[in-house]
Amino acid sequence: MKTSKVVPLTFSCSHDDLIKLCIEKEGFFRRDQAELMSRDITTKRIDDLVAQREALTAMPPYVIENRGYILAQRACEAKRSTLAEKIIEIQDIAVNTFTKKGAKYFAFNVLAINKLPENTLIDLVPVFVHAGTENIIPMGVKGLKAGMLTTITSLASDLVTLQQAPPLLLSVSNTATINRHESENALYVEITNMSQTGHIFYKKTDKVKAKDYVLDSSIPKVTDRKGIVKGNTAATRKAANLTDRTRIRAKVSTGIILEIYFGMTKTTMPTAKALIVENNPNKFATTTAADLGYDLAGGIIHLIIRNLNKEDAKFLIKIG
Repeated sequence: MKTSKVVPLTFSCSHDDLIKLCIEKEGFFRRDQAELMSRDITTKRIDDLVAQREALTAMPPYVIENRGYILAQRACEAKRSTLAEKIIEIQDIAVNTFTKKGAKYFAFNVLAINKLPENTLIDLVPVFVHAGTENIIPMGVKGLKAGMLTTITSLASDLVTLQQAPPLLLSVSNTATINRHESENALYVEITNMSQTGHIFYKKTDKVKAKDYVLDSSIPKVTDRKGIVKGNTAATRKAANLTDRTRIRAKVSTGIILEIYFGMTKTTMPTAKALIVENNPNKFATTTAADLGYDLAGGIIHLIIRNLNKEDAKFLIKIG
């Protein structure tokens, strides 16, 4: 789906705050419904507002939509790492058997195996299996077992399977995000319209009730944090004076995908609350500090941006 078709949010509060706002205003609408009926605040309209809210809360949040993708990415990297380790073990046995200058070592002479991408490693497996099978007797004396060749074949097959899912999940995620943003925007517009009606109705006759229908229009200070995270590394950015409900928006404009979360140290690995942000220069993923794991009392205060892919990734994070 083209990024230009992604629907941006038209309001500044978090998803949870939007739901709380709707519940609060519903209470006022029902309290004053008899008086506001002449202004089209009917029971049906209030019920329809609640139905909108309930449909929205039934939609999966952004993090869950993308969780499958990042778990698949992690699984691929773990499997790639294990496969590389097993291939290197066979290579070491080949060195011990033939020496690096031996003619039969030629098939095993591959540099930087642990840094090779997934597909290159997969293509390397049949070469090692063939050479290892042909030389099983001399290499067997040095520690090579047939089961080791079977293991790398199985690992390569598993890796191929793990590579199948991610692209499909990204497409599903984009569609779900658009649908949710459209529903959130529609709910906020209806809350605003009904609240303005209530405020206008009471502003000259009942100041207390008129105040109940005022929407907080204050604009929080927004701090930008940006940069580039090198492939297969993590970076941190300063994030001070936060509350659990501080709004955080993030997007990735180059690279593939980043995980953003708070950790107790600058090297903390991703938690279940990590936000998954895929490359889309026109779309911000929106969440709150608490939803990213922020916990001032618990010392979870370091904002971490982790890149699980080999390509560098450029990001922009707006806090507030």
